[in-house]
Amino acid sequence: MQVNYIKHLNATFNLMADDERLSPFHVSLYLTLFQFWNLNRFKNPISIARQETMRLSKIGSVNTYIKCIKELDKWNYLKYAPSHNPLKGSLIYLYNFNTTTDNATDISTNKSSDKTDKQTNDNTPKQEV
Repeated sequence: MQVNYIKHLNATFNLMADDERLSPFHVSLYLTLFQFWNLNRFKNPISIARQETMRLSKIGSVNTYIKCIKELDKWNYLKYAPSHNPLKGSLIYLYNFNTTTDNATDISTNKSSDKTDKQTNDNTPKQEV
């Protein structure tokens, strides 16, 4: 799966902005999990440690953490698979919210088309701004 970091975050922020159920704890927790997912090159699932996740998301209560992660699962922001084993991390599956198919803003990696574009642009008259 290919995930565009910026497009995914923009789509997620748009979803979260319209969702009245979310608190700052939910947003902070999701962003922390998203960063772990990014560090894992967007492969699912990711394994997380509760203590580190709480520290990075600035959640001080285990009850708040559990409540928020279960609600994010229930509201389809992620899939949470608790391990119930203190030596093994829980598994988190994150969904790709970037569902746009607009590639117009993507940078081309085709070298031959880049050269063709440069040649065409070099011959066009330049206008001072």
